[in-house]
Amino acid sequence: MMANNNLDNFEIEHDKFMRETVDKYQEEIKKYALEIKKGNTETFNYASLFQSYSALYNFTKDEEKYKCVSKETVEKFCNQLLVRIKQDMGQNVDMANNYGYLSIVYEYKGDLKKALECLDKAVELDPSTLITRGSFKNHNLNDRQGALEDFKKALEIEQDPEQREFIQKHLIDQIDLIR
Repeated sequence: MMANNNLDNFEIEHDKFMRETVDKYQEEIKKYALEIKKGNTETFNYASLFQSYSALYNFTKDEEKYKCVSKETVEKFCNQLLVRIKQDMGQNVDMANNYGYLSIVYEYKGDLKKALECLDKAVELDPSTLITRGSFKNHNLNDRQGALEDFKKALEIEQDPEQREFIQKHLIDQIDLIR
């Protein structure tokens, strides 16, 4: 009898967690879709919308009860993001961020080599993107040493004391714990 109660409690907690997380992603989707609808067509909004749809799809794809986004929907928003990136890059606008956005697309499509190449280009254009590249190396490539090098370089160039503390405590120190 006790095992059934534990299983019931687990199912209740799992259901609550799934619903809260799906709600969070849906709120993000609404927020960025509304920004675009209101005319704020910055590439950032398209990237955030795509990432929210992609995250929601990946989070729910194996849970039929919660599935609410199709792969086709994610592809649609991926393609919209690509159109925005191409427009910006054609006008030589915000190139470092656009290489970062392009890396998101390549990551989604499973081409981690091209994603890293885009992040390398972003860092060349704007060293403040070292944190993004370091996080990518850490989470996608399991390249802890490369990530640590990027985080340490980011710490060297960062001027803001709060940001420096964040880099040290939440990036560098955490990588050292993982090793």
